[in-house]
Amino acid sequence: MAHNLRFVFLMICLLIPVLAIPQRSGKQTFIMNNGTTISGVVLSDSADSYTVKISSPQIVHLPVSSVSSVEEFRKGNSNSGYRGGYYIHVSANILASKTNGDRSVKEGLHLSNGYQFLNGLGAGIGTGIEDMNMILLPVYADLTYHPFDSRVSPYLFLKSGYAFSLLDDKADDDWYGLKRTGKGGFMINAGGGILLYTGERFGVNLGIGYRYQKVTVTETAINIWSNYATHYVTNFNRFEMQLGFVFR
Repeated sequence: MAHNLRFVFLMICLLIPVLAIPQRSGKQTFIMNNGTTISGVVLSDSADSYTVKISSPQIVHLPVSSVSSVEEFRKGNSNSGYRGGYYIHVSANILASKTNGDRSVKEGLHLSNGYQFLNGLGAGIGTGIEDMNMILLPVYADLTYHPFDSRVSPYLFLKSGYAFSLLDDKADDDWYGLKRTGKGGFMINAGGGILLYTGERFGVNLGIGYRYQKVTVTETAINIWSNYATHYVTNFNRFEMQLGFVFR
């Protein structure tokens, strides 16, 4: 299953740059020389005029010489509005550091959704799948803060919750009757990054942070000679790099 997780992680990383290509919003606002504004979908443009669909089926032709500027259409009177409202955040992350002699790089995929208020604070819940020497299913509260209402904005994030182990019981040695069971534990993830909106409702983020995760593996031997259980507890303290995208 860990190999499948790495494959999905790689595909996410390959798709994000494609989705991140800057795109022109479907609806534009034309500010005319006389101060009036006209909003609509641009069907075509040339050196002389814009062909704009302002309603169905009404289409107008605006001479370029009469247009002062063209801006992306946003609801309300303000040209801002990149924060505020429901969001979905999908991300891929890698965790790298040394934990109890383990220098391996861990991968994960996360999905969270929530609501961002106009003051920049956001709150939601999230889940995902990660490889931490066992497959984990984290469930957490997701808090964010975006100080600027702009196309490009730094942000801070905090995630905290519990990760459940998906490690199945299995017999490692039939002769000794040894089996392993896994248990997740408390997790916390904090950091910051940059969010870039490449469209009206789509953004790409790059973040860095710190991740703590506790996991426990129990080895139980039940045979005619012995009956014992050994617990191995690992506290992961990892540096995280995060790449993802936001839908609003």
